[in-house]
Order: sequence, then C-alpha cells, then structure tokens
Amino acid sequence: MSDAKVKKMSVSKLIMLAVASVAVLALLLYHFVFSTLSPYKTEVAHSYHLVKTINTTMYTIREEQYINNVTNGTYVPLISNGSRVGVNNNVALVFSDANSAGNYEKLKKIQSEIDYYSSLSGLSGMQQIDLNSLDSVIYKCIDNYVDVAYSNNFSAMQNAIIAVRDSITQRQTITGQSIDYSSVVAQLTAEYNALLPYVTNYTEIKSPSTGYFVSELDGYETAVDFSGVSNLTVENIDALLGAAPSPVPSNAAGKLITSYTWYLACNLNIKDVDNLEIGSTVKISFPYSGIDNLSVSVFKMTPGQDNRIAVIFKTNAMNSALAGLRIDEAEICVEEFVGYKLSKSCLRIVDGQDGVYVKKNNIVFFKPIVTVYEDEESILIKEYDGSSSLVKLYDEVFIEGNDLYDRKLLN
Repeated sequence: MSDAKVKKMSVSKLIMLAVASVAVLALLLYHFVFSTLSPYKTEVAHSYHLVKTINTTMYTIREEQYINNVTNGTYVPLISNGSRVGVNNNVALVFSDANSAGNYEKLKKIQSEIDYYSSLSGLSGMQQIDLNSLDSVIYKCIDNYVDVAYSNNFSAMQNAIIAVRDSITQRQTITGQSIDYSSVVAQLTAEYNALLPYVTNYTEIKSPSTGYFVSELDGYETAVDFSGVSNLTVENIDALLGAAPSPVPSNAAGKLITSYTWYLACNLNIKDVDNLEIGSTVKISFPYSGIDNLSVSVFKMTPGQDNRIAVIFKTNAMNSALAGLRIDEAEICVEEFVGYKLSKSCLRIVDGQDGVYVKKNNIVFFKPIVTVYEDEESILIKEYDGSSSLVKLYDEVFIEGNDLYDRKLLN
C-alpha cells in the first residue's frame, strides 16, 4: 500500500474521531444544561410512615407473689417466663447436685431434637403441596431473623435461627428430597436412654395458684401496693424509679404474676400529653428489650408540680419479654401518619383546590391532594386509593417551575 493511501486513511480516521468527540461533548453539554439550567425540578412520591413519640422511663407494676421452695439444691425451671400455669402445675425442679441438673438440661435438648426429626419424618410423602406457600414461609422466617438481628433482640435470636432452619428442611422433605431421619431419631433415642439414669434426686416445685410464671426475681416484687395503682402521684413514681431493689427471700423459687391485667407508670411533661386521654389506646416500644408496639390503654392521669403529670397505662398482654420488664426506657407513640412525602414547595393552589403538578410522558397534570401532616420543609399527602385524580406512588411531582398548568406540553 502506498504512503499516500496510508496518509489518506489516517486523515479519515482522525476526522471521524473528531466528529465522534464533538458529538459526545454536545450530548454531555445538552444533559448538563438541561439538568442544571432547566426551569423545572421534580421529585418522586415515596410512601412514608411518620411516628411521633415521647421518650420516657417506664416502671412496670404487677401483682406478684413468690413461689416458696424448702429444698436446697440446683434450681431448673420447667417452662419459659411468661407461661400461663394453673394450680399445682409443675413449674420447676430442684436437684440435689449440679451434675444431675446438667444432665436433665441435656435430656430436654435431646427430647426436643427427637420431636423435631420425628415430625419431619411425618411430612415426607405429602401430596398437593403449594410450593409458593412453602417459599413464603421461608421468606417470612428470614425476614423475621433479619428484624430480630437488627433490633438487637438477642433473646429471640436462637428461635429465629431455628425457624429458618425448620422452614427450609420442611420444604426439602415435602418436595420429595430423600432424607432418612430414622437413623438420627434412633441415635438420639439411644443417647436419651443412656442419660436417663443419671437424672435423679430432685424435688418438684408446684404453682400455688393460677397466673404467669417467671423464674427470675428482681427485688421489686413487693415495692408497690398493687391495689393502690390508681393513687400513684408524680412523687411516688419518681421514688419508684430511683429505688434500689430489696433482698429476695432465699427460699424463693421464682414468682407468679397473679393478675392478668398489669400496669406501666411514668411521668411526662404536661405539654406532651395533648393526644392522651383516659381510655385511649396507644403503642409503647421498649427498644432495649426488643419489644415493639405493645398496645396499652391510658388508665389514669394525675397532674403534679413543675408541669409534670403521672400517667398510668394498663394491658393484659404477656410473653417472655414482657415478663422481664421493670424499669426500662420506653417510646410512647402518640401519633402516626402514613402518606407520600414531598417537599413543601410542590404545593399549588388552583381554583381554591390544594394540589400538585405531576409530570407524565412530558405532559403536566394537576392532581388534588389531601394533606395529612406538614412541617416547615415537607408535607405528607394521602396515598392513592384507586381514584385516578390522586397522586400515585412514584409519580414525578414538580417542586420547582413557573408557568405550569394542567395538560401543558413540555418541550
């Protein structure tokens, strides 16, 4: 190939490269100008849940009685905290030596595994199973595990892990994956039988009445006269929150919560209780105890000095986490708002109607809104309920721009 042809080809490539570069620069300049100098600015409507809370320290008041134990030894509860029991139900065992108590704990764990694998054996061969339902259970278990981990609720962590394992294993079994559990059950049964003779010399502890069983004692069981809850004042609650626990009886083997209704007491600033009234229902969360949205009702409100007011809530809910409450940091939810959150600058008034302008396919539409909450910078508007005139989730809403009107065509 001659030098002239090579030179001509090189010049052509340079020209093509220059044209391409100019085109890219022009495109970048176009986007820069219209993104920075455009007379219009929009944002996307997102769903938002706003919760207004009051932070306080809460004191738990329950009708409680000690369960007496006349036997010395190692104490092992038979049921979890917050479990409901009847009269003369077995609630705990007292072993004469620690080794026997440890062997009993091992027996309980082995029996739990035997029950688990036996139940899985019964699932094999099942027909007409909805796999979507099985998958949904797995996803829910995983979501629950993530929520438990995120909330630092370590007491519930083990159960969340077991639920994930169980849901996956059940799916494998039901869908016909060959898993032989008989050998596992046989091995566990042999371990159980070998350990059984070493679980001896124990005394059964029985419940003296009906109620909720709690194995741990905190020294506040008798700090408040349960029958006088409605008479508590701001000063009384201050004293309870600052009091040290009393020594617990040496012969106590847990306790019973004998009244199914129990109370939560706190002192609040009187300016924070506008949304509280006797009989109203609110939700209380205890972030350091892993308890969210406990539903309670306002039982009593007693004004005190220094613009403070004693507030007593009541509930009959119970579980292991609730059974452990006494003096805890709490968040009282006094108001909740759900809607699409937008910058306040989006608000327009057309013919006396509050609304916003929405961009769709380069056409402007005016949509009326119902404001459910607002502050200095933003508003929450009612969510889409099927009416075509309302703002929908992910609508592109104008927050800046002049000369906007309904059905305007944008350049």
